[in-house]
Amino acid sequence: MMADMNALHEFLAIAIVAGYFAAMLWGVGAWLLRRPRVAVAFWWYLRSVAALLAVQGAFGAALYASGLRPPTPLHLMYGLILFAGAGLAESLRPGGRLRRSYAAADRPLHDARTAAFLGFALWAVALRAAMTGLWGF
Repeated sequence: MMADMNALHEFLAIAIVAGYFAAMLWGVGAWLLRRPRVAVAFWWYLRSVAALLAVQGAFGAALYASGLRPPTPLHLMYGLILFAGAGLAESLRPGGRLRRSYAAADRPLHDARTAAFLGFALWAVALRAAMTGLWGF
């Protein structure tokens, strides 16, 4: 049972890395095409990857509770950073808390550039989490 859960945890890690890589490409594409905003579908896509992340975290917590430990404790830190990043992404979506505060301060939020940098940051941290979990470095 734990071996199956561990295999699913590894599969989800690769899916999340790929998902955030696609988000980064989407944001970079919108930025290069000089789009003032990314499609609303982009923010829903980020939510779907965050849902995978939540499932990944639940499996990780179950594996940890069963006594399995990652090769390095950095894996846990990167996982927590990913959860914080997913929360930040949610607050930057249209209607999100940070987006509203930018609007209230009358400061422009460059949507495509924000999406590109957000996608890059989430991809980089997800890749690092996968590296520390799968290969121990």
